[in-house]
Amino acid sequence: MPKLQDILGGRKLTMTAGEDGEQTEFCKRPYFFFCNTVLECVAGKKTWKIQKKMKRISNSCVTVSDEAFALLLLVNSWEKFEYIADNPQCETRGELPYTKFTEKKGRNKKMRGWSHEGINNFNQLCAFVVKDRESDHGKQFEIDFLKYQKDELLRTKAGIIGGSDDDAMEQTEDMDIGPPNPAYNQLKDMCLEVGSDNKDDEEEECDVFGRVGQTGVV
Repeated sequence: MPKLQDILGGRKLTMTAGEDGEQTEFCKRPYFFFCNTVLECVAGKKTWKIQKKMKRISNSCVTVSDEAFALLLLVNSWEKFEYIADNPQCETRGELPYTKFTEKKGRNKKMRGWSHEGINNFNQLCAFVVKDRESDHGKQFEIDFLKYQKDELLRTKAGIIGGSDDDAMEQTEDMDIGPPNPAYNQLKDMCLEVGSDNKDDEEEECDVFGRVGQTGVV
């Protein structure tokens, strides 16, 4: 798992070796881990699972504020995440470290939202994400990340990497971007029926007046 400071470096290339010395994409670019794993927490797991294999991040469902908020969540709770990872037997919330922007000592201010410092940090992260997306290294990162996701999808379908046939089938079904079958809409049917009835009434009314005119009755 990458370090928080490396993730906050954004899309720039960060060369760090893994535990076995292997230079995987997730080691070379900690932001790969963030985009692949954390963004789904704010963009929606199912939606991001599909779009990260089809679109660049800047053109996907992930907005600047989504990306900045995901980073803020990490900054806010990183010490708590680390403690839980290092102490899997932890059973009481009282043992956990406080979050940076949403909790105070004594927990008497819990559930009162983000502190002013947290809001300011969010605004700074938004500005950082905008600049990061527009940079040359940011654009190249998104090209590489999309290629990585597409390659992973192909390897999964081919059964080269771990994962069951059901997983591959689910991803194949998710990638079906053809026009969906229209869902049943009772209100639409009711409107069509009303419109049809009105048309019949108008035709009947015209027919009556036509016959009346033919008989010479005013």
